[in-house]
Amino acid sequence: MKTSPPGLPHWTDVISGFPPGTMVRFRIVSMNAILASVLIGSVGLGLFMYGKKQRRAPHIAAGVLLMVYPYFVPGVALMCVIAGAILGLLYLASYLGI
Repeated sequence: MKTSPPGLPHWTDVISGFPPGTMVRFRIVSMNAILASVLIGSVGLGLFMYGKKQRRAPHIAAGVLLMVYPYFVPGVALMCVIAGAILGLLYLASYLGI
């Protein structure tokens, strides 16, 4: 229950920047998900920079995918499985000489 002096907004309404009584939903993200997305994204950045320098399209594509998809995946386990699949496809493309 919010309590504040009469005529003054509650401090949470002032800090959030939304009008009083507005329902705002925030997605709570665990620290594990943040750490996994930073690590996966940095691997993606490395692959993107390598692919750009060497003019390798599979590395550029894998790098962009690794940098972008963690924004849309909520779970750490699923994030790691998708990263493994992308890296496996990159290995297969390199092995086949694409």
